[in-house]
Amino acid sequence: MSYNKNEKGVVLVSVLIIVAMISLAVSLMWQQQAFNLSSTKNMVHTNQAVNYLYSIETWVKTILKKDEDIAVDHLEEDWATIIPPIEVPNGKIYGKIVDMQARFNINHLIAINKDSTQAYLNPDYKYCLDELNTSLEQDFMGDFILEHINQRRPIERFKHLSQLKQVEGIQWKDYLKIKPYLIASDTIKTVNINTASPEVIACLHSDLSVSSAQDIMGQRPFNSLGEAQSAIHHALGGQTLKQVQDVFNENLISVNSQYFLLTSNAQIASSHIKAKTLFHRNGKLVNVVSRTYEQVLE
Repeated sequence: MSYNKNEKGVVLVSVLIIVAMISLAVSLMWQQQAFNLSSTKNMVHTNQAVNYLYSIETWVKTILKKDEDIAVDHLEEDWATIIPPIEVPNGKIYGKIVDMQARFNINHLIAINKDSTQAYLNPDYKYCLDELNTSLEQDFMGDFILEHINQRRPIERFKHLSQLKQVEGIQWKDYLKIKPYLIASDTIKTVNINTASPEVIACLHSDLSVSSAQDIMGQRPFNSLGEAQSAIHHALGGQTLKQVQDVFNENLISVNSQYFLLTSNAQIASSHIKAKTLFHRNGKLVNVVSRTYEQVLE
């Protein structure tokens, strides 16, 4: 069978088109296989990362349970040690534990009437937030928070600190600045004087400054509420010990804590998972209150 020149040209083009289509199909097939392989690897690495994060949680539970004196918590204990980057197959893990009772509970700021129809600023705590705002060189937030709470139905306190971001009048940069000093909780009642920052300690009384708070911190750790009250008495100067004891009582400060937050990271190959785990310790019993995971894109 013979072909003229034009017919050969048509056949050649047809063959090239077929070859091109086959090549494209093969290329797509390999791309899909490569994608599936990559997805499988990412899934494996993510699962490894999560397992490592669970391991860190187990370690934290052990550390908190083995605390020899749970009546006193301070920053020289094992739990307060930053977990440095630890090399693991294909990556590393690291993290730190934070005492959540080292912070000011923003929910103390809000008082709600018996009918839950009106919220108002608690005068015992309004100063604390104002003082924190002043020390951080930002606008006062109390009035914005009160207006926000009263606009909600039902009227209720914050369930999570992130809700502060929804308050009109509070700028993002100010939220980020004050966030490390605050917590939103219905159960945390006291500030641990052994772990609180000078900014938080200073906000607890109108006559305390950041400088005097640092003097108090220089005498830590306190082994009892009485020791802490004595140090605060010396820092205040003009207050009698009885006046200090009346204000800085067991309803305001403590020398131990029950709530701890673990912030942990696991980086396995290209997978980076960040977790936040809140623990509650009651005696030697340690439970996970909440846990969140975040995929970090790098």
